[in-house]
Amino acid sequence: GWCGSHTCVTVAAAALCQFAGRDHALGHIRGAQLPDGSWIGYWWCDRAYTTALAIAALMHSTESSDRKRIEHAITWITDYVRAHTNGQSTTETDRPFVLAWCIRALMQAPEGRTKRQHLEMAVRHLLATQQSDGSWCSSARLRIPPPHVTDPENYQGWVQDGRGGGSIQLDVYRSFTTATVLVALHEAEQELE
Repeated sequence: GWCGSHTCVTVAAAALCQFAGRDHALGHIRGAQLPDGSWIGYWWCDRAYTTALAIAALMHSTESSDRKRIEHAITWITDYVRAHTNGQSTTETDRPFVLAWCIRALMQAPEGRTKRQHLEMAVRHLLATQQSDGSWCSSARLRIPPPHVTDPENYQGWVQDGRGGGSIQLDVYRSFTTATVLVALHEAEQELE
């Protein structure tokens, strides 16, 4: 439950090169990668956040097998971008928070046409979905499992905007989503110039 180790927290710490427990954290990350190349977070509904931070953490590793893990994760990211930037703006495809984390993951990919193509697709989609006030729609979905739940992916009692354990919360004022998108667009702009 809440007191266990959570990959979405571990990847954030492991991305810091000066973190003293980094080697142990990288071991956890290696063991938590799913067969499709992504990582599941405990506190976040969408995998792109955890996957992007896992890629960032593994980028600083000297273990040669981590390159394959990163390549597998980048494939998952590019598949996501391709599937969710088809020009539609529906509840399913309009997840700017997730797409922003996809951009941040792609920034770690090796140079090449595929990287550039997917970055451009994601950036175009984000620019097209910006709201008139400059923000992006709320899409950072923080989940709060009941304290005893160890596998939030299989928990069935989620309540959107509920209170406490068993709820999924959106960033109501859009600031967390918008800040995440702006950081990603800034990074992509430097890459695409």
